Amino acid sequence: MVLYVLVLPALRIHFWLQHAAVGSLWAHSEPLGKTISYWFPRAIDLNAILFWAGCAVSLIIAMLISDIVNEHKLTNQKNYIAGLLFIVCGSLIPEFVFLSPQMLALLCVTRIVQKLFAIIKQDKPGGDIFDIGWLSSIAVLVYFPSIFLLLFSFIGLAIMRPFSLREWWMVLIGFIAPLFVVYTIYFWQDRAGDLLGDITNIPNLAWGAWTSTPAAKAASGVVIGLFVLAFLSLPRILFSSLIQVRKFALALVIAAGLIILSFFMQTNWSMGHFILLLLPLSILLTLFLSGQIRSLFTELIFLSLVLCTIAIQIIF
Repeated sequence: MVLYVLVLPALRIHFWLQHAAVGSLWAHSEPLGKTISYWFPRAIDLNAILFWAGCAVSLIIAMLISDIVNEHKLTNQKNYIAGLLFIVCGSLIPEFVFLSPQMLALLCVTRIVQKLFAIIKQDKPGGDIFDIGWLSSIAVLVYFPSIFLLLFSFIGLAIMRPFSLREWWMVLIGFIAPLFVVYTIYFWQDRAGDLLGDITNIPNLAWGAWTSTPAAKAASGVVIGLFVLAFLSLPRILFSSLIQVRKFALALVIAAGLIILSFFMQTNWSMGHFILLLLPLSILLTLFLSGQIRSLFTELIFLSLVLCTIAIQIIF
């Protein structure tokens, strides 16, 4: 954790000092996201608040990712590479650094994956299964494209456990519960007709306004390259590892595919959506690096990633 605390602000301080534009990150009408952003106009230094809040949430996510890898013994030895990879990759562009609806959705995704992996050995996983649906709904109320999590929850449940209609109903009930509470609040305010539009972020519809910056293009190249490396380990994982590790890897690959597809569910396209990819990327890349016999190769990969992150920040 000490290493995370030292590395995280060191790699991100550039964006704060350059006063990166962050106002558009919260151009969202989702009920929970709008409730959070309601207080922003009252902030004295919004840039600093979103920067340090983003660092705090990123630190929590990094520790959760490391716990997932170590608790379920995805590697032969206990290590904290996955969390460190998340921190470095999450420092590529401003959309990954400052607190945003996408980052809060990623926190929910991380907890869902953690609980999904945990139920594989539980005899009575009712509480965790309900939480999976509940967290999926919370993510949707913050960032609508997270709706893919409902499908991922059912797919993940099918991968981890034998089919049980009761467990599938628990996911659905957990998903509906927060939506029912929000609907009740809208109904009391005589705004029930606005709920669907707010959840889907229709008021901020602006597909044609999206442009990709040179930094975003460079960051995309880095992430794609890392995914190529990560997928090189899949044949070894899917055919040679323990059954539970194969299931975990398959769930992460499916999650990555759904995240990419859900990009097109945004009403205001943003590269910040791809911060959600950093969860499966960090874990899959850790599996790849842990399988390398030569530690020098692992160190070179990590050093190259750090240098690429710094170069993108300085050049672009």
